[in-house]
Amino acid sequence: MNENTLPELIKWVEAFEKLTNARIPDIKYNLECANSLWEMAPFKVGDRVQLAKTPDINKETSWGWLGAKHFLIKGALATVHSRQFYDAHFIFGLYFDNDSWLTPEGVKHMRLPKDRGLYMFRAESLSSVSEEEDTANKIRGQHVVST
Repeated sequence: MNENTLPELIKWVEAFEKLTNARIPDIKYNLECANSLWEMAPFKVGDRVQLAKTPDINKETSWGWLGAKHFLIKGALATVHSRQFYDAHFIFGLYFDNDSWLTPEGVKHMRLPKDRGLYMFRAESLSSVSEEEDTANKIRGQHVVST
């Protein structure tokens, strides 16, 4: 379930009720309850977060992330771009500040903000970054300006 989907469904139910002069209270109530889940989400779009632990990236189960293994590490800074609720978990789409690629010789090349990948992580894999921490990281050069 995407954060933007539920308000649209609620509007659709309201429009359907108007067209048919019928009430669909259970569906509308359930959608409104589901929509209120976002108030309990630990992060919102635009929040700064960091990986709370280094994910297990390997050839067998997560081969698609092998090219990102060098920057998807504990403490990696990111901005929340989107959020979903699926299978009883909040899942966040993140753009990482240090999204980059490595040459075969190990030379790191930073990706432009428009070319960064969107990585999905559950809430329990993330922690908040305070404004003070974010500022300190910028000063230490551990932050690439994201736009």
